[in-house]
Amino acid sequence: MNKIYLYATLLACAVMTSCSKDENTLKNPTSIANVNAEPRVGGVVLKWTLPKDSNFLYLEVRYQKKGQTIKRLVSKNIDSVVITGLLNKLDYTFEIQPFNQNKKEVKGGEIITTGKITPVKRPIATTYLADQLTQITGITADMLETFTQQSDEGPKKDLIDGNINTYWHSAWSGNIQPLPHWVRINFPSETTIGSFKYYVRQSTHVTARPNQFAIETSADGVTWKREWTSTANLPVDPMNTEKQQSFGKNLTSKFFRLMLLANQGNLSYTHLSELTLFKMAEQQTDLEKVAEDNY
Repeated sequence: MNKIYLYATLLACAVMTSCSKDENTLKNPTSIANVNAEPRVGGVVLKWTLPKDSNFLYLEVRYQKKGQTIKRLVSKNIDSVVITGLLNKLDYTFEIQPFNQNKKEVKGGEIITTGKITPVKRPIATTYLADQLTQITGITADMLETFTQQSDEGPKKDLIDGNINTYWHSAWSGNIQPLPHWVRINFPSETTIGSFKYYVRQSTHVTARPNQFAIETSADGVTWKREWTSTANLPVDPMNTEKQQSFGKNLTSKFFRLMLLANQGNLSYTHLSELTLFKMAEQQTDLEKVAEDNY
């Protein structure tokens, strides 16, 4: 009985030792497949297919930058990664390798290497300077159309006469139409504008002062595109201070409409004293050159 017991005990210990060794044996990582590299602006997107068992702990993505190996660790559950900060003038090759790891060792799997890939060049960025303006001159009353027009008050020519004490007035006693109203400018050729300045009517009639605008353009004077909308509830006071709105960029078109979307009193008519159009100065930055300088 003692021999049988001793044999059983030794067998159990052998099994436990074997199991312990199996548990501590680091398995070879399974491989990913179908690695694909796609160029992006200033970078690359790497994609791959994960194995069904995903028997690895993480992936390591490697590439060369300025003579150094850059390493990016990726979770076992991720099948793509975006690499940024790359240059269009350089070609890049990427290595992707799965790893298993425990407290004692690290075991790497199959290394898959992409072909050379060139990132897409960064664009030229344009900054528009709303404080550096060139006035659009030569606008005449014949180039203006309005919707609507009061027949005995506030003619459209008063919008551009340089006198803030005169004004244009939409219809309030006949042919009254709900807002939005508009002032249309028909240029003889394509013109670029990015900002406008205006004075409200020099009157205590505050409720009809416009407090929201929009700009629309058209190539043919028939089909219009909304290009910009101001914030709502713009200030209408003080009335003797020139106000400015900029579109965030310059717009080039032959036909423009300044839309008067709302006024302070939600009335069906509105007015405006002076309107002046401007082109904003443009400052261009070569973003690829900036990236090269900071690479």
